[in-house]
Amino acid sequence: QGLQNTAPISSHRFLSDPAGSYSAHVTFNEDEFSLREAYRPDRLSAQLEDQTRRFLRDRTRNRFDPDGRGTAWISPIFKWYAEDFEAGHRGHVSVQHFLQTYGLELTGSTQDRELLQRGAFALKYSDYSWKLNDRDR
Repeated sequence: QGLQNTAPISSHRFLSDPAGSYSAHVTFNEDEFSLREAYRPDRLSAQLEDQTRRFLRDRTRNRFDPDGRGTAWISPIFKWYAEDFEAGHRGHVSVQHFLQTYGLELTGSTQDRELLQRGAFALKYSDYSWKLNDRDR
């Protein structure tokens, strides 16, 4: 049966894979990358799901304001890579549909989650932090 290949997957290999998902954008665009373990083929889906949820819970990048109709303030990577969020991965056909699925991560309020799940919200984009590019190498 031999040894299974469990070598970590590099971000370059993952991002260049046409079968890759939108999760790569939220995972590899974090300016304070906080991965607890190397990406591994046998755990990749779970690792990307965890990083996606952690990214959405970061209120410096993403939040929901129930101002009237409701506004989802989200990272500009959702605008920059909107096409990938519209490609149908895991059934998502738009950024708004993606946020409907992950509404729990954007707000703790049951009423706000209901607005998100119904799609009754506007999208606005927060400022992107370029701190990673400013760090000394």
